[in-house]
Amino acid sequence: IVVISIGYYEGKQLTQVGISSNEMIGDEYTTVMNALKQKGFKYVSVEPIGDLVTGEEDELNKIEGVKIGFIEDFSENIKIPANIPVKITYHTYLTIGTPYSSKEAKKQSYEEVKEAFKTKGFTNIKLEVEYDIVTGWMTKEGDIEKITIDENDKFDSNEEFRPDSEVVITYHDWKKNKPKE
Repeated sequence: IVVISIGYYEGKQLTQVGISSNEMIGDEYTTVMNALKQKGFKYVSVEPIGDLVTGEEDELNKIEGVKIGFIEDFSENIKIPANIPVKITYHTYLTIGTPYSSKEAKKQSYEEVKEAFKTKGFTNIKLEVEYDIVTGWMTKEGDIEKITIDENDKFDSNEEFRPDSEVVITYHDWKKNKPKE
């Protein structure tokens, strides 16, 4: 009786997928995720693949693959228990970690920080100079005032950002070095 009951329960849990794995590839992941949930699948998860760079926007959020349990290649007619986990992998932008936190960067020279960000793979690094040093007692030439990434001035070491994020390093220089206008 127990075996028959389990078989009956599992049989009632069977859900027809309604779309093949090949048809899902290239679709927007949220559309497929919602469709599978509407079909009755209870454990649908997503996993981003950070592999896109600027210029590949047409692939953003598009499905790379769908896995139901251990099955990666399936037809639309397949019936699978609704309590089997479904994992959708999709494309998103590549991100890279910062070499310093915003606090750590302030303790370095602006040249070292610029080079460290460049070495990590950041491509949009800008320098801004504040010509505000008079005596040099408190602030040294080249000391960093602040560093921002996409206007965010508080970030941790190895926090992830896109390589084309705008990194602005603001540093101090002698007032006397300010170009005449």
